[in-house]
Amino acid sequence: MPGPGALRRPALPDMPGALRALARASHFLLYVFMIAAPASGWLVMSLRHQRTSVFGLFTWAWPTVPALASMPHAQRQLWHDELLPLHTRLSYLGMALLVPHVLAALWHHLIRHDDVLSRMLPRIAAERRGAGSST
Repeated sequence: MPGPGALRRPALPDMPGALRALARASHFLLYVFMIAAPASGWLVMSLRHQRTSVFGLFTWAWPTVPALASMPHAQRQLWHDELLPLHTRLSYLGMALLVPHVLAALWHHLIRHDDVLSRMLPRIAAERRGAGSST
């Protein structure tokens, strides 16, 4: 089992302060997105009383939030009409965050020639650790 320090993020590569701040802010926003988007989707689906279609392949019955699922229909509709646009905006935010994140990883790999991309990809990182421990 990994020790307590194993979950710490590795240090950022040597970068100017503005880029370092931008990297930290973008990572923070990615984590906010990864929590807020599924949570808002779960709230919307709790208000709908419908099964979720997974890419049109099959449907999935999510557990509902009891306080939302038990509301009268008119009240559920009001909440739904407020939360669905939020969920949609969060989805667009996720796409808007993903594109620069991928571009930054490629910039690190192709322009700066540092190991940021290889640290992000588990198999490559494991191979590098294995190669480093044998010497």
